[in-house]
Amino acid sequence: MEATNSYMLEKSLKGIQIGLVLEFVLGLAMGTIAPYDAASNELPSPLHNGLLVAHVVVAFALLIGAVLIMVHATKRPGRRWTIIGWSGLGCVIAALAGGVLTITTPWSDFFIFIMGLGFIIALVMYAYGLNILRSTLPRPSN
Repeated sequence: MEATNSYMLEKSLKGIQIGLVLEFVLGLAMGTIAPYDAASNELPSPLHNGLLVAHVVVAFALLIGAVLIMVHATKRPGRRWTIIGWSGLGCVIAALAGGVLTITTPWSDFFIFIMGLGFIIALVMYAYGLNILRSTLPRPSN
């Protein structure tokens, strides 16, 4: 049971880090390659819309991944895994909320900051968790 949980947790931690980087790149592309000015009367470009859809899909996949990591992490012994699981999930939720509030409120700069802060803290927490997990797993001998 412990080995399966460790394997699933390691796989989930790797996957969510890849997802977080992909989310960052999509957000960066939306802001630089295909920006959209809501104050203008023009419709957003098809590229912007495509990037936005991908950004939203990845965001919800990250939310699901963060919940799975939280479940696996809280099954492990030690308080630090509970902290990693819950803080990672909280940061992903904060980043998701920041993204939604960026497009629905006039304080977009503040919520972009919240989104970025949630992203970077989640990435650090999940990298820390993967580092701890790898240091505790038995190494194969050659």
